[in-house]
Amino acid sequence: MADRYYGTVYLGGRLTQEQFDKCKELLEPCLDDELNDDGSGAFIECTCEDFDDIVDFCKSNSIALSLHWDAKWEQDSSVDYWVNGEYKQFFAAGDGDIAVRLAELQEHPEMTIAEFIAKMDIPDFPAFEIVESSTPQPA
Repeated sequence: MADRYYGTVYLGGRLTQEQFDKCKELLEPCLDDELNDDGSGAFIECTCEDFDDIVDFCKSNSIALSLHWDAKWEQDSSVDYWVNGEYKQFFAAGDGDIAVRLAELQEHPEMTIAEFIAKMDIPDFPAFEIVESSTPQPA
């Protein structure tokens, strides 16, 4: 059986209330409590597979999604991003901030730290916002 991890999920971008409610429904089995009004929530005892449905939903609805996985035993903390349909994973500090290992920097002595970070191509995670439904309402 795969190891189970703790962490935090974040939604980003402009979501309708209906999309937010669907995200809450898909995330409910994973969350320690409930999805917060800011699009974040703590998850407990989860594997990557536990998030397959929410990843698919977010990708198909252009919703940004981030999973911050807490460190456990020999597994470092990491952050998974799905932004603009693209997936990226980064090493992270315990608070979820993206981090760079010194060994990685030493592998590229020709680069400055700023050049190395630019090469990482870290996506801008959009701010979370609930917007009015795009579906016309009956008169």
